[in-house]
Amino acid sequence: MHPFAAIARRSLVLLTAAFVMASALLAIELAGPDALHAQSALAPRVGRLLLATEGMGDPRFRQTVILLVRHDKGGTMGLVLNRPMVDIPYRLPSLLADKLDLLYHGGPVNAFTPTALLQSDTPPPQATRVTGNVYLVGLGPVADHLAEDPRPDERLRVYMGSAGWAPGQLAGEIARGAWQVVPGSRQDVFDPDPNGLWERLIETGKIITI
Repeated sequence: MHPFAAIARRSLVLLTAAFVMASALLAIELAGPDALHAQSALAPRVGRLLLATEGMGDPRFRQTVILLVRHDKGGTMGLVLNRPMVDIPYRLPSLLADKLDLLYHGGPVNAFTPTALLQSDTPPPQATRVTGNVYLVGLGPVADHLAEDPRPDERLRVYMGSAGWAPGQLAGEIARGAWQVVPGSRQDVFDPDPNGLWERLIETGKIITI
């Protein structure tokens, strides 16, 4: 190839790359800050909430509020906070048989497997901190909690099933606008009116910048 032809080709490549970059920056600027926020919401974290948007296409998650309890290279797990049970499921551990007020539909994955969130200033050794003094616990600590008089600092909710995503799946759903990411707190987890939680958070929620 003639030296001048090689130089011309390299120049064309550089000009094309510069044009593409400038076009992308212009598109973001014209879209405004909401576009920047949408881009930055692709990294959810444990303790944050997912709010289903009007773009949620899966009816199982319509108007749900999900607390993220695990997010790592293996995928993501969350618990639906605003689906209190109205009937006792038939595959319920006996220790929960008369505890309907504590029971929630946690999600469609392993729908008969209970997981609990415990608010406590003195959590059990096997507990996993989620946010503040709220911990993810198994049935052992739940049984201990129910067998004793609860301390003033303790509250408990039990979730049958969970929501789960493969690696990268949740990021894709957020990018498509199905979820909004907002901060989570123990007040959200133990909200006295879980049925109205989604509406309240949607009204006040702000997309997190990472």
